Amino acid sequence: MNPNIDLSGFNVIMPDKLMDWTSIAYRSGVSSFGFSGTNGHAIMEAPPAAAEPPPKRAPVVYSRKLLKPWRDWVDTILYLEEWQPTPHVPVTVWEGKCLVASTEPMAGAISGAIPGAEAARSTASDLEPQMSAGARGAVFARLAGAEDAEASTAVLDELLGFLQAVQRAPQGPKLVLVVTRGAHDPKRSRFDAGASLWGLVRSARLEMPRTTIKTVDLPADASPEAVAQAVARELCAAEADLEVAYTDRGRCVPRLVEAPAAASQLQRLDAMLDKHTLKEGLHVVTGGLGGLGLVAARQLAELGAQGLLLTSRSGRVPEGQGLETQLRWLEELPTTAVHVRKCDVAASESVSALMTEAVDTIAPVAGVVHAAGILDRCALAELSPERLGKTMAPKAAGAWHLHTSTEASKPGLFVCFSSVSAVVGLAGGAAYAAANAYLDGFALWRRERYGGLSLQWGPVSQVGMTAAAGSDGHLEGMALKALSPAQVGSALRLVLAQSGPGALPSGEMLFARVDWAAFTRELGAEIPQIKDFKPKGQAGAGGGADAGNALAALPAEERRGEVLKTIRAAAAGMGLSLEDETPLMEAGLDSLSAVEFRNKVSSAFHQVRFPSTLMFDYPSLTSLASYVS
Repeated sequence: MNPNIDLSGFNVIMPDKLMDWTSIAYRSGVSSFGFSGTNGHAIMEAPPAAAEPPPKRAPVVYSRKLLKPWRDWVDTILYLEEWQPTPHVPVTVWEGKCLVASTEPMAGAISGAIPGAEAARSTASDLEPQMSAGARGAVFARLAGAEDAEASTAVLDELLGFLQAVQRAPQGPKLVLVVTRGAHDPKRSRFDAGASLWGLVRSARLEMPRTTIKTVDLPADASPEAVAQAVARELCAAEADLEVAYTDRGRCVPRLVEAPAAASQLQRLDAMLDKHTLKEGLHVVTGGLGGLGLVAARQLAELGAQGLLLTSRSGRVPEGQGLETQLRWLEELPTTAVHVRKCDVAASESVSALMTEAVDTIAPVAGVVHAAGILDRCALAELSPERLGKTMAPKAAGAWHLHTSTEASKPGLFVCFSSVSAVVGLAGGAAYAAANAYLDGFALWRRERYGGLSLQWGPVSQVGMTAAAGSDGHLEGMALKALSPAQVGSALRLVLAQSGPGALPSGEMLFARVDWAAFTRELGAEIPQIKDFKPKGQAGAGGGADAGNALAALPAEERRGEVLKTIRAAAAGMGLSLEDETPLMEAGLDSLSAVEFRNKVSSAFHQVRFPSTLMFDYPSLTSLASYVS
């Protein structure tokens, strides 16, 4: 069968048993209609009965093979996060001043454990002069203790101000520790929003290349003294692990791992399509009138959802994306009742009123797919608490409001649409990464109680935020490529069909088309979760090893000239008109365009390792060409 044919919604039934065709004459017929328009027919007749019974023959064993048209892709792009135990690293004696932004008794405990430490106020205005006073290190330990996403935003605001103060300080700390408790402990009794702080930090690392920022998570019930000892140990570690969690398994570090076995298991369970039926009741899809929301709604309908409640802030599909046809297809299904409602999931009263109406007039809530969210990109230095809150509200607050408003019915299916940015960060998208990291932590916590799952999607073409930002073409030739809506639907079907307790291998599942080693090279920054991935050996936009070898064979001046031509082309491709000696940071590049320019140059020279401080170390086209050549 042609593997390029999309068989979604087109059930194929394969024979799985043998018939006795020895006693009576049968006529059988096979008719096939080819997708290309070619017909094939075959008619078979049994021969006349023999005078003597035919000899006994061993039965033919029929091997039923799983049909996986384009579902095969899941095998190679499903990743799971593992926290792997690692030994304690040697420590050195801390020398120099260290600021500690925390509250008592935590501030006193940490200050007492680190020589030269002094407490610091955590407001941005108070931190500015202290950061510029020659501090070698800084610790942020304003622990998020609130369950409510809206309340936890206050701690995020403080961390944002703290990091911005470090970023602005001319002689600011070169080492920063951000401390959380229970952010990666799903068994904690109360949900702690500390995971969102990790998402903010992961993006900050990409925009603050001259500062080493570490995150350390302690058990939720860790005492101030235990926290202080761990902070002192990690601050003085001779070999820095950028992300560490102290758990009942000891000191652990996060790593993404390929999960082909888990993907194959999902696909085996998906083999008998007719066995997949969802729990009776209403399935709610927030962001349900957007591109990804409608993809989720279709998969729920095909899995037997009796009722769908699609919500959005406006209550209508966005114009100009062709989504009206998809909604109409759903509404015309005879087996699924589709309800469309206007609802602002960021407002608790709006969610509560909608859930009450749904239970009273439609059906109990059996499942939730939370796909609402916004992407408001801006540099970390320009991110205000208001813009941070605006991005956090639909994702983080929305998830919490949905949880509290459906707690009585305890829906076992509760899926959050997160993003790869929660894992690897997003330059210019710190708020978005923080909001998605909140969803990841929330889903892991909820999984231990009622059921919960966070799907961390890579960029998706044609729909959603990638399409809205016009980023489809930008991803061509990059290490992180876009998924198609059909691929997302296929993966989502596999997950939704097996969403019962214990059926899935993890509460977080990442789907992305990516070469992680090349992705790290493009960013020029260390990303803890993917540091162990090896290059896939595929040639990229710059031609790979052959192009690099050809350049290396040229005389030095000629090689430098060819490199400079390529770098000029990368700048011109971004609409930049730069003189060779013009300082790049004075040529109108903001932090986002600087990251994009660096990625373009990196993708053109795959054999060169580009530091995250590239724009500072080699500030002109000429100096950059000299470094590359």
